[in-house]
Amino acid sequence: GTQAGLSGGIADTSGSEPHPEWSLNPAALLPVIWAAGAVLTGGALLWANLRFSLRLRKSRSRCQLDLAPEQTGGLPVYLCHELASPCLHGLIHPAIYLNPAALESPERLEFVLAHEKTHHRHRDHIWGALRCVLLAVYWFDPLVWWAAAASRRDCELACDEAVTAAMEEARRRDYGRCLVELIPRRVP
Repeated sequence: GTQAGLSGGIADTSGSEPHPEWSLNPAALLPVIWAAGAVLTGGALLWANLRFSLRLRKSRSRCQLDLAPEQTGGLPVYLCHELASPCLHGLIHPAIYLNPAALESPERLEFVLAHEKTHHRHRDHIWGALRCVLLAVYWFDPLVWWAAAASRRDCELACDEAVTAAMEEARRRDYGRCLVELIPRRVP
């Protein structure tokens, strides 16, 4: 059934409209694709951090060190034998995690604690979480991934600069040597 419209043309009044799957608008899929990517990326980042956190908690033991609270920034200090390099970990309750190499000498321990304490003072654990959120939201943009990597590197450099700012030249060389010695070595 057709009937004449007001403009004199012929209008289809059969009640049949095109099937939605035949007239799918590709732009309507973009929010779905973005949300799926954000959930997958955020889930992967969350899963990796939770696995690391659980691994740390499972293998950690409280370090029994004779240190003043200002040497650790008031943070708890743990020893993890399987940890590749010392780190500050934890968003709500951050702690310093050491590996056995960090305890090889009092000077090395002093440098490591100063480094991790500075990360805490700079709130790098919070910036790290923010980087993860931004990576999940902008998962599709390679420039955001590049910026996140650059931001992480800059956090390390700013931390090292802050630690060495008040040191004399010889201590700076010792600090740099300590950092190089603590870099995890990968076997090819």
